Formats: sequence, structure tokens, C-alpha cells
Amino acid sequence: MSEWTSSLFGCFEDIKTCIMTIIVPCYVHGKTAESVGDICLLHCVLTGIPLLNVYSWASVRGKVRSNRNIEGGCVSDVAAVVCCTCCAISQSAREVSALAMSRT
Repeated sequence: MSEWTSSLFGCFEDIKTCIMTIIVPCYVHGKTAESVGDICLLHCVLTGIPLLNVYSWASVRGKVRSNRNIEGGCVSDVAAVVCCTCCAISQSAREVSALAMSRT
């Protein structure tokens, strides 16, 4: 099992992603969802629907975690997105970005 490339509160490691997540979290989340094989627009829309947004955020976070073989589970994913939504969305986006960079 591996770990996240950056911590949950490591938002300032990638200031562009941090600012984008604060301003338009639906876009960042949608692009992250798209990178793990989900539909970007669907997850953008789900971001605006209470309760479904938590499911969407946790689901995508779980897929990112699973793809990278990162330790954790559904409960930790839900806890992260409920307690610190922007940080969790940003962390997932940074993880996907790190994966893309390692493949080049």
C-alpha cells in the first residue's frame, strides 16, 4: 500500500489547483472524475446537489485511491470530503496530476 503524494492539507503545494478548487470546485472535481473514467459533466452537476455531492466526492476520491493503491476506505473518504471538502477535492486532483506526470 502506498500513501498520498501530498497531505490533505497540502493545498499550497499546487497553488493553481488550490485556487481553482476554491473558485470552481465542480470543474476540478469533474476533471478528476474524468481522469478516473467517470463522466465529467455528471460529477460537475452532482457537486451542486446536497447528499449526492458527498457521494460523488467520496466515490471519485475512492477511485483515485484505488487506482494508486493508497491505503484507506470508504469511511475515510466520506470523512475527508465532509470535513474538508476543498482540501479533499484538491488532494485528489493533485494525486491524479502526479500520476499523469509520472507516466510521461
